[in-house]
Amino acid sequence: MMKVPTKTPNGSQQPAPDVIASSSTLGLCTLANEIEMKGKEDDPWAKTDPWSSYKPTVASDKVVPPVGMQEVPDRITKAVLARVQPMPMEVDDHSAKLNEYAAAADARFAALEQQVLQLHSGQQILEQQVDASSKKCDAQLHHIQQQFSAQIEAQGAQIQTLFGDQMRQIESLLSKKARTE
Repeated sequence: MMKVPTKTPNGSQQPAPDVIASSSTLGLCTLANEIEMKGKEDDPWAKTDPWSSYKPTVASDKVVPPVGMQEVPDRITKAVLARVQPMPMEVDDHSAKLNEYAAAADARFAALEQQVLQLHSGQQILEQQVDASSKKCDAQLHHIQQQFSAQIEAQGAQIQTLFGDQMRQIESLLSKKARTE
């Protein structure tokens, strides 16, 4: 949607009430304006708003100081700078201190990097030791489980033989008793 000002033959612009848009776009715009206006009328907060009657005051035009007053800060600055004598700068002393600080900082960074590398290698060694210990514990546990299973099977076999022997003795006793009767 676009508003286009039309020009009269003499070249002056005249406000154009025409809007260049399709009829569906114009319909949507007018519908949106109606909904917006309707929404403003039905707003329950606007009815009880204590600030609704507030009208902002119109800001007055800025007071522009006279031309002579605008030049005063510039003149003062120039006069002060003319009276102040330039002081020699001690650049070499400061740059030497900065170089010392930079060298100290570089040395500290190098030391910190070395410590980080040591920590990293120590962590890798520790991880390897933990893995080895874990594998060793797993192997021991597996061996103990096998021994336990073998022991249970042996005890089960012993119990079976004892029960078998007992059953045979009971059967032999019962068979002897049957003969005597």
